[in-house]
Amino acid sequence: MSSAKKQSKRATIKDVADVAQVSVTTVSNALNGRTEAMTEETLLRIQEAIHSLNYRPNNVARSLVTQQTATIGVIVAEIDTTLFLQALAVIEPIARSANYNILLGTVSDDLHDEAYTVDLLIEKQVEGIVYLSTSAHLHDDYLAHLPPSVPPMILINRAASTNKKFDYLNFDNVAGIGEAVDYLVGLGHR
Repeated sequence: MSSAKKQSKRATIKDVADVAQVSVTTVSNALNGRTEAMTEETLLRIQEAIHSLNYRPNNVARSLVTQQTATIGVIVAEIDTTLFLQALAVIEPIARSANYNILLGTVSDDLHDEAYTVDLLIEKQVEGIVYLSTSAHLHDDYLAHLPPSVPPMILINRAASTNKKFDYLNFDNVAGIGEAVDYLVGLGHR
């Protein structure tokens, strides 16, 4: 094997264990915060090996063991809508603080586009889906026929009229406009 190929090879947990002169189990315990029975010296050797090898955990392998991907799918109907950009600005840091990543998908008003995006997120084994939509009842039939194994999904700005298996959050635009008008009238505007 050429030296370029050796250098580009991603370090494994076994490589870390070899450099730190410990078992793979000990490295795994350190990576997962189970360090109670570990000496400071052992932990330091593992940390130095991780740093020197530029080791990054293999999340694909980890998800096979844990059956969790630490990923939330977010579907946005219109990526350039201010409301949805603001929602993403709230969703992303909350997900990150819980050690979750976001996989973003965008859709148009086309049923096939929506089906492709939802199916892709399911294939990527996201643990939940947040669907930000501009349409009140877009493609309810498609959602109604999703299998029971679909991850938890919340529809935002969209109520699934024919499908009660998803939670939803809808905005009361009429009440919001009424409150805005009352506020402006209260300020003396006519």
